Order: sequence, then structure tokens, then C-alpha cells
Amino acid sequence: MIEKTQFSTLRSADTNRKVIAAAREAFLRDGFGGTSMDDLASAAKVARRTLYNQFGSKENLFRAVVTDMWGRIDPAELIEEAAAGKGPKEGLQAIGLALASHWASPTVIAFLRLAIVEGERFPELPRSFYKYGKEPIVLAVQAYLERMVQDHVLYIEDTLIATQQFIGMLNEPLLWMRLIDTDSNVDAARCADIANRAVRLFFAGYGAKT
Repeated sequence: MIEKTQFSTLRSADTNRKVIAAAREAFLRDGFGGTSMDDLASAAKVARRTLYNQFGSKENLFRAVVTDMWGRIDPAELIEEAAAGKGPKEGLQAIGLALASHWASPTVIAFLRLAIVEGERFPELPRSFYKYGKEPIVLAVQAYLERMVQDHVLYIEDTLIATQQFIGMLNEPLLWMRLIDTDSNVDAARCADIANRAVRLFFAGYGAKT
């Protein structure tokens, strides 16, 4: 039997998921500036007071949506899986494919576009998109590269720049052009091809041992 406190926790988690899903749709439909907390409460079918109790502000709710969108990629789990029983190239390829698959989502692209477009009025939006979404991934990939440097697999002087370069090879075909071309979609085969090419170029450039 579920105890009262457990039931309350489960109900709260379910409410949060419902609110985050409703907020994601509302922000994409009406923009951050065009969406009020009253609108969000109505869309999620919860009391306005509940919304403030759970999230505190619209900005915090935006951060929660960003965190949820990136939540499909757990940085620690991603790096652990990449390092477990795989060679260096295969590990980095797994990381690249996970990132490529993430950026393949039209919803993720649309949300980034929203953060950029409204960033002038609300500077917190692009900062939140990076801090609560991309930054943990960047730090995890950097740590993975540092491990390969220590193992003398790669020769890298600045692992942060190398991380940004690797992610950039994924972002250019999967992200930036699709910010302009709103009808562009990417399938799984394209994601895999882009990730594979990025890994080959990365290892060639940073002198992997053979």
C-alpha cells in the first residue's frame, strides 16, 4: 500500500510533468513574453497558487522546461556508457549520436529559436537554455576527452576548445541551418552519418594512436 507521503510525492511529480508539458506547448505557441502564469495554470489545469508553489516564477518554469528537454541525455550515464567496454572512437561515437539525436528533434530546435528571438527582451532565456541544458553535457564530454588524454589516446592541449569543436561539428549540420529552415527534418540515418564523420575528423585532427 502506498503511504500518504508517497502518494503526495507521486501526485506532485505527476503535476509537475503536466505543468512542464503544458508550459512547453504554451511557450512555443505564444512565446515567453506572450504567456502569463494565468495562461500556464489554465493550460495545465492547475490552480495559479499551485503553479507558484511548485515553480515560483515563469522564469523558473522555463528553466524546468529546458531541463526536461535535455533530460533525455543524462551526462553521467552517457559518459559511463561511452567508456564501458568500448574503444575510444566507439565511445565518442556514442556520445555524438546521442547529441545528434537530441538536436534532430524539431521541438528542441523550436525552443532554441524561441530563446534566441526573445533573448533581447529576456536575457535570462538563452542563458538558461545553456546553463540548464547544454552546459552539463559540455562539461561531461570535456571530462571524457580529458580521460582519453590521460590514457594517451588523444593529444589535446585545451580540452574545452576540443569539446566545443566536436560539438560544433554536430551543431552545424543539425542545428544552425535548421534554425533558418523551419521545414527541415533529420532522420536517424542522417544523425548516425553526421556523428560518424565528426568522430573521424576529430580523431584525425587530434592524432589518435592506432
